[in-house]
Amino acid sequence: MAAGICLYEHFFVENSSRLEHFSNQYMLTSQFCYRFEDSKNVETTSRHSSGFFMLGLHAFESGNQKFPETWKADFGNNVLDYYVSQLKIPLECIYIHGDSWTDGVRRGPSLEFFIKGIESGNMVFTVESTQGSPLENRYLDVGLGLQRLYSAITEEKNIYFNSVTMDSLRTIVIALKDQLYPAKLNIGYNVRKKMETILKSDPELKNIQTNLETVFEGLEYIEDPRLNEQLMKEIINIFSIQKKRCEQSKIL
Repeated sequence: MAAGICLYEHFFVENSSRLEHFSNQYMLTSQFCYRFEDSKNVETTSRHSSGFFMLGLHAFESGNQKFPETWKADFGNNVLDYYVSQLKIPLECIYIHGDSWTDGVRRGPSLEFFIKGIESGNMVFTVESTQGSPLENRYLDVGLGLQRLYSAITEEKNIYFNSVTMDSLRTIVIALKDQLYPAKLNIGYNVRKKMETILKSDPELKNIQTNLETVFEGLEYIEDPRLNEQLMKEIINIFSIQKKRCEQSKIL
């Protein structure tokens, strides 16, 4: 997944006239991030899931409103205060590591926030291009892992619903909504394997699983014309029951 800030860099950073109403104010965002490569670790550790919600916190300079010289300390202390005062996480459980981050176009120093040894968020102070040219308007990019914050608050060791199936279910429901369909290659293959995990876990769906596997084998890529509208209706109907389980379990 691309960093959430990528959605806004052009709108805000490259069009500074639009920044006047947003300068020095926080903008809050949220996005679901797919982590298919972490699937093998689900239920093995409390840190991994096949997908998670990333909370974004952003702030931008504009031509007329620049950050104060203390902007890095100010923003860093704001997030730290949120952890301690609002989430009630003991200060001694928090470790902050200095690093750097780039999206391949822009870069800057960063702070990584750890809670009891588990990374919970990353704060990037974006100040220059990757060639070293200072940005006309600097900006803040913070990403916080929602599930990891929940784990820190509740002290639950397994925050992914104690089930590989439920983890897969949430990811596949969101993937279908994003129009990511099963196939033999690329991300479509990941979607396919997630669907198979769910089907194999539910005895009521075993007959359907056999039929769908035959269909999946014939799909070469996501845009395969054989993946027609009727087939997708059948797939979505299969998972409509599972989606209700997600909603009842409050994982969506």
